[in-house]
Amino acid sequence: MDYKKIKLVIWDLDDTFWEGTLSEGEVKIIPQNIKLVKDLAKKGIINAICSKNSEKTVKNEFEKAKYGDCFEYFVFNSIDWTAKGKRIAEMIANMQLRDENVLFIDDNLSNINEAKYFCKNIQTLTPDKLFNLINNIDIIGKDDKELTRLKQYKILEKKNNSKKMISDNDEFLKSSNITAIVCKNNLDEEERLYELCIRTNQMNFTKNRVSKEELHRTLSDENYNCGFVKVYDNFGDYGVVGFFAVDKKTNKLEHFLFSCRILGMGVAQSIYKYLGCPKINIIGEVTENLDVKNKKFWVKILDGSEVQSKKSNKSSKEKKINILMKGPCDLQNTMPYLKGANIDTEFIHPNKDEVHTIGQESLIQIVQTHKFSKEKKDRILELTPFMNKEDFETNIYSDKYDTVILSIIDEPCIAQYKYTANNEDKALMGGGGAPRNSLSHLV
Repeated sequence: MDYKKIKLVIWDLDDTFWEGTLSEGEVKIIPQNIKLVKDLAKKGIINAICSKNSEKTVKNEFEKAKYGDCFEYFVFNSIDWTAKGKRIAEMIANMQLRDENVLFIDDNLSNINEAKYFCKNIQTLTPDKLFNLINNIDIIGKDDKELTRLKQYKILEKKNNSKKMISDNDEFLKSSNITAIVCKNNLDEEERLYELCIRTNQMNFTKNRVSKEELHRTLSDENYNCGFVKVYDNFGDYGVVGFFAVDKKTNKLEHFLFSCRILGMGVAQSIYKYLGCPKINIIGEVTENLDVKNKKFWVKILDGSEVQSKKSNKSSKEKKINILMKGPCDLQNTMPYLKGANIDTEFIHPNKDEVHTIGQESLIQIVQTHKFSKEKKDRILELTPFMNKEDFETNIYSDKYDTVILSIIDEPCIAQYKYTANNEDKALMGGGGAPRNSLSHLV
């Protein structure tokens, strides 16, 4: 078995993924298989189910066993009571893969032989040999902890289901609003472009397998018109799915290739026409042709630099949020992380008497003195020579700010002062003397 070729694992369920036969009674899901499915997904390997069962019953069984999240790791499932051979062939075709890149796991040798009849190059495994797959998982695929590949096949599955509802394929593709963005910042995607050169087959027209060093030289050579292609449509974003390199001297394509994710979408032909139909020597078999004569074109092509420029302009026109920072100057260390915002500050500073006061920082003072009359504030200033009128000034109640960042780090250090008011002051303060915590200052 060639583990390095595996891109898709198709699972049988009864006596394979779980112990027992669901239609005959209780089954027990094998935790090791749950882990294997998730580990494969994190290596960019897709999992699917081909089982003779009822889909609703199968899904309920996953949920009953509290493995409902695992069911979401499977795509393009085929769960019904018909023979498996044709279904497996259809699953592989819908996922735009080749049978040699598929591993089918089943305990029934009749099902395995039937699968081989319809897909002669498919790889197979019985559940008693699963340890071989587990032991070789390190050499399968590549790290994909973000489950990017699974998400892309979810998009393809959704698209395939929608396609069944429209009889005319061209009309379906036209209604999908397919957009291809041609980008020239090639060195930013060098690793992805190398992967495309090495791994793509079905839509690799030139099959020019190069080393990383050779690819880097081509991308850096001004004698080549290089670019990569990103594609999205109504169903989602397919990411970087194509690469071309045209030798300017000969007007010949040295590289022209696309991921099978966009097979049948008309992207390859549209990009070929966009490039002016340069010369190309097609190597080996490919699943699409580049005949652009009498071809209907529905793919919208955008220039990547213009798209980026529009994004930048849009970003610069977006309303900036207004922030007030209030507290010790330690808050200043966070300001570089708030780029794009309008920031005002009320940090501790010496007043006109060169005294560092932190009255503005006291939550109690901010709240209690906010509605004090001018006369009351003047009397407090008269009684406390270490205070300044600035201690009553704050923009914290202003409607100008979307966000107020208030540090209370100094609150525990603030001393409390109490003034026993005379009768005149009692009247001014409202009859009960000065509020106990209305004068808060650093000792």
